[in-house]
Amino acid sequence: MHAILHRPARLARAFLLACGLALVAACTSRGASPGADDVGLPETFDVLTLNLWHGGDAGKRPLEDTLRVLQKAAPDAVCFQESRGLAEGRPDNAAVLAERMGWSYMAFSGGRGVATRHRFAGRTRHAAIVELPSGRQVHVASVHLPAAPYQPYQLAKIPYEGGRFISTEAEAIDEAKAARLANLEALLEDLESALDDDAPVVVAGDFNEPSHLDWTAAAARAGACPIAVRWPGSMLLEESGLQDAWRALHPDPLAWPGHTWTPTTRPDDPKDRHDRIDRVHHRGAGLRPVRVKVLGESIATSDLVVAPWPSDHRGVLVSFLATGAPVE
Repeated sequence: MHAILHRPARLARAFLLACGLALVAACTSRGASPGADDVGLPETFDVLTLNLWHGGDAGKRPLEDTLRVLQKAAPDAVCFQESRGLAEGRPDNAAVLAERMGWSYMAFSGGRGVATRHRFAGRTRHAAIVELPSGRQVHVASVHLPAAPYQPYQLAKIPYEGGRFISTEAEAIDEAKAARLANLEALLEDLESALDDDAPVVVAGDFNEPSHLDWTAAAARAGACPIAVRWPGSMLLEESGLQDAWRALHPDPLAWPGHTWTPTTRPDDPKDRHDRIDRVHHRGAGLRPVRVKVLGESIATSDLVVAPWPSDHRGVLVSFLATGAPVE
């Protein structure tokens, strides 16, 4: 897949990004608080989104497998989804993982959480405010939107959670709006003040809906998706100024599909449909993505391989360059 077919382009892109990151590293080192003369320098901020698959219970993998993912990815912050197990009273395994890593952790409703190696400067209803070593602050929200009805399955006539079969873009948009749009609107309302101020914001997680940047007319003609769909969730995020980090750096959906759903089935499985539903979106002055990776089970599907892979979703890791003045 994309990790193999486009190796020359990947190497060239990696070389250019490495040069840029080397300049940043020369100015500031991760984990060290800049001194009085350094606070205006750029710094990196790596964000990982990871669905734990019902706290790891569903995949029946030991928590150490997920711990290895965190250790290998070495992010600055993690947006967790499905942090708790299937049984009543199961612990919040995202909190357990954060403690094992020596990180701070903040839980949110619906099995969502944010962990960071840095400190928290506060929170809103749906977002943690992470303070970087320079004093810059970033609103970080973990997203887990409803999984059913799932429109790619409805379009492919795959039975799932009682969803009706559909055939048109209009039907897909209507079904998606009814399933998820209110949840996403509530999140954006919570972030309204930060967005209005053009403050750094990261919204990452399991959207359970594809992107309009993937389901394009060109992709449909190539057979990469059944039809073109202007998915309402990704359209709303774009209209709110939240950019898709994967597509910002990999604009061609045919060359760089970036599928995160799902490593549990083969791409040609007639009872499934692979897609990019785990994403990292961002907005704000002084926050720019410089590198993005899919984390998963094999080199054929992923940029960073951790085996055995513990989840039914692949992870997405984005390295941001943070610039501008810290919060006074």
